[in-house]
Amino acid sequence: MDRQAENNDIKTGSSKVKKTFIIIELVLIAVLTAVNLVLFIFTSASLFFLMLLGLIPVLVIMFIVKLLVKAKTPCLVTNTTLTLCVISGLLLFGVWPSGIRSNSQWKYKYQKAYANQNRSVTEYYPDSLPKDAKDYYFFHSPGMLQGAGDTHLRFSASPESIEAIEDEYAPNAVSSYLMTDEYASRIYNGDGFWLNTEATIYLLYDNEDFNHPHSTRLIISKDHTKLEFYSIA
Repeated sequence: MDRQAENNDIKTGSSKVKKTFIIIELVLIAVLTAVNLVLFIFTSASLFFLMLLGLIPVLVIMFIVKLLVKAKTPCLVTNTTLTLCVISGLLLFGVWPSGIRSNSQWKYKYQKAYANQNRSVTEYYPDSLPKDAKDYYFFHSPGMLQGAGDTHLRFSASPESIEAIEDEYAPNAVSSYLMTDEYASRIYNGDGFWLNTEATIYLLYDNEDFNHPHSTRLIISKDHTKLEFYSIA
């Protein structure tokens, strides 16, 4: 009877440990998913999908671990530690740069903050957009290792709003030059936004470093109806 009671106690304890471990796993996964969902909503970063896919190998690894560490009384500390190690490894992707491509104007301040998490790339960008801004487009391709990334902020607005921005930035520009169709098609014309458009390019900043370039340009159309901030960092 004592042996049977002892076995029952072991089974009961083992069951409780398993349930506790499952709850911890679910909580960790839920928190990880929630954090990345917030990042996706406010920045449009593709990181969310990467991490969501990353949960699949986490579940597989945890299942394999359970099979390998199968015993009458599973070690809660060992299993939880292994789970934390796996998820911590995936979290490294969370600090790895992730690109943004968005047409959601209300996300601008969040996207701007996200783009600056590793280095300041929008120092010369406006804090807010004109109320009549439209055709919003934000693109951020972060730099990796020794490679520089690029960031674009583009929108259309009334001539009055565009002229106000030009009056603010132009006086402090390092230099300015006209944007030709050939130049636009090679550099800025990926989706045709600047096609057949006369514009002026204001060089707002350039560190003049060929190996590690950092620069920001402001492009304003001649009719003052659209503009683009473009930076390399």
